[in-house]
Formats: sequence, C-alpha cells, structure tokens
Amino acid sequence: MADALITKLSNVKNFNVLPTSAVLKYAGAESDPLAAGRALGVDSVLDGRMQRAGERIRVTVQLLRTGDGAPLWAGQFDENFTNVFAVQDSISDQLTRALTLRLSGEERGQLQKHYTENADAYQAYLKGRYFWNKRTTEGFKKGIENFRQAIAQDPNYALAYAGLADCYARLNERGLPPAQDTAPRAKAAVAKALALDDSLAEAHATLGFIKFRFDWDFPGAGREYERAIRLNPNYAIAHQWYAFYLLAMDRQPEALEQLERARELDPVSLNVGSGLGSYFYFTRQYDRAVELLQKTVEMEPGFAEAHWTLGLAYEQKGLSRQAADEFKKVQDLSVNGGGDGATLGHLYAVTGKTTEARKSIAGLRELSKRRYVSPYEVAVIYAGLGEKEQSLAWLEKAYDERSVRPVWLKFDPRLDGLRADSRFTDLMRRIFHA
Repeated sequence: MADALITKLSNVKNFNVLPTSAVLKYAGAESDPLAAGRALGVDSVLDGRMQRAGERIRVTVQLLRTGDGAPLWAGQFDENFTNVFAVQDSISDQLTRALTLRLSGEERGQLQKHYTENADAYQAYLKGRYFWNKRTTEGFKKGIENFRQAIAQDPNYALAYAGLADCYARLNERGLPPAQDTAPRAKAAVAKALALDDSLAEAHATLGFIKFRFDWDFPGAGREYERAIRLNPNYAIAHQWYAFYLLAMDRQPEALEQLERARELDPVSLNVGSGLGSYFYFTRQYDRAVELLQKTVEMEPGFAEAHWTLGLAYEQKGLSRQAADEFKKVQDLSVNGGGDGATLGHLYAVTGKTTEARKSIAGLRELSKRRYVSPYEVAVIYAGLGEKEQSLAWLEKAYDERSVRPVWLKFDPRLDGLRADSRFTDLMRRIFHA
C-alpha cells in the first residue's frame, strides 16, 4: 500500500515524496512516525494501518505535521481486498485535497491511473522492487523471478516489464556477460514496457541507462534521462543515473547538482550516498569521498558497494592498510560484482607486492572459468604493475565484450599511467565518438 501511494503521489510535481527505499526502515507497528519524519527531514508524514478480515480490508490513515504532531487530515476506508486499488485512489485523492494542492489534468490522471487491476500481479511487483533495491546478485535474481510472476498474472503490466529490465541491466555487473546475455534481455523488457506505456518514467530512465552503459549512445541516453525526469521529477534514480551521464560528458557542476537532487529526494538511500562518493572519487576529491562513504557504511555496514569505493578512495590517499581492510570486507560480504579481486590486486601492484598482484590475476582467470569476469578487472591490475601492453590488450578485450563502463574508463585514476598512450586515446575515441 505504501509503495503504491508513493508511486502515485510522486507524480505530483509541486511537492516531494520520499521513495519507498527511504521509508522501509521505519515500517512496523513499533515505529514512531513523527520521529521517522524528523529523521528524514520532511514536513509531514502519512501514517496508516491496514487490517484484514477474510476478504475485507480496513485502512486507517492520518497525515501528521512533523514539527508538532498536529493531525492535518485523517480517513478510514473499508473495501473488499480485491478492491485495494480503489482504496489507493481514494487516499491519494483525499490527501491532495487536504493539502489544498491544485493539480493539473495530467497529474490528476496519474493519481487515478492503475498500472494493473490484478492484485496478485501487484503483490509480485512489490516483491520484485523490494529485492531489486537490495542491489545484490541474489536480490536481482529474486527480483527477476517476482517480476516474471507479475507479468504472468498480467501480461500488460508495464511497470513489471520496467522492473525486469532494471534487474537485467544491473545483473551484468554481478558476474554475467552483458553483451551476450543480460543486455539483450534488458532491452527487450524495456521495449515492451514502453510499448505498453510510453509515459512511464521508470522505463525511460532504464532505457537511458542501457543506451549509456551498453550501447554507448550518449545523445540517446541523455534524451531518455531528460524525458524520465520531465515525466517524474521526483524519481531519484533517474537523477542519479543522469548525473553520471553528465559527468561522462564533462559537465561536472550539473552532475553534482543532479546527485544532490537525488539525495534530497532520497536522503537515506545507500545507493545515492555511494553514488555521490563515487562522484567525488572520479573528480579526485578523495577527502570528500572518504567522509561521505564512511557515513554510508555506518548506516549499513553490510553495504559492500560503499566499502569498495571507500577502499578505492583510501588507496588514492596513500592509506594502503585502510584500503586493504575495505577490500577484504567486500570479499567477506561475498559480492561478485564491482571488481573485488581487481581492487586488491591493483593495491598489491602499486605497493610493491608483485607476487600477490600476479596471484590476483591468476585468481581472476581461474574464476572466469566459473563465471564472467570483465577483462577490465585484469587490465587494472596490469596497469598497477606498469605493464602497459598487457593492460591495453585486456582493455581491448573489455571493449569487444562491451564490459567497459564509460565513466570508469574516462575517470578511473588507476588508469592514469595509460592516458598518454595513443592506443588508449584511440579506445576513448571509439567509445565516446562512435
């Protein structure tokens, strides 16, 4: 129910609604909604309870002002369980009236819009989004399973296809070959989503991600990100993805603005926090990266992506021991994506531990017999060893397999020793001016 209301209300452009990922930690009967609202820095909180008796449900909701706890509006809704969508419509309609918002015809239409009329499909979709937000290999796989269940229940469920595309688009970073497997599946799913509903901001953002990450179609990616943000200015993920497109286009101030907007929309998001840390890493602001990423891992010690980027920032600051500790935490958390073997291997290489660095290369090549390993990971270690020929050869392999991430190639400081080489310049030209 909360996710559906957030999705509906986020289409209203004259106020901000925090995404589901920001409020999940406060779910549960024991949570204090006013304390949650103050922690999130919002003006008001919509609190509610749902009771079910047989096929009947009762939803009781109240809108509270965060500052003093004053009730701004309250309502009670009784319906058959199969009419849960009617309850969502009633709550969103009465809430906007209580806030005295003047909605455009388009916004009012979005509030009344049903992406599916099938309650089982809707439940499967919500589970899919829950798992997708975990940003782990297992999470993406379970997300795919649930989105497929939603589509089986309702073959015209555009949001479910968009979710399926999101999972496939990110699963490639978790040990699967993008060009041969996941990217085509992501493209097919997002194409279906847009064929069903071309006004879906989530689908346009995902298409932008695919064009940027796999197709290297940068003008096309920019258009899709911009359209997604026009359709739903409150979609934090679109702002975050658009930021890294802008960074790749050498528009750093605009990129930072987009990341700050994403953080404003989703202030407790681990992914947004980690993304902002990555921005500071890419722009060589290592102290700021460390400060932000330390806060992110304090919020969630099990979030491997932040540990990984924090380790990279420590390495560039010359703090080898701290960097190694972070990289080892990533390995302990059993994350298969993000170059966990390459990071330690490169650190060994630049700190004179040549034998260990070569063992890391051998380990990655052995691992590649069981799952996909991007050649970029091997190239990074060879760059640390100062072996340009090998590093450039492995970067060419990564290019052939479309496993080069444009932002990393352009800004990764671990490749700085290659940037003056004409072959590296040519590789950059082929990607950014294809």
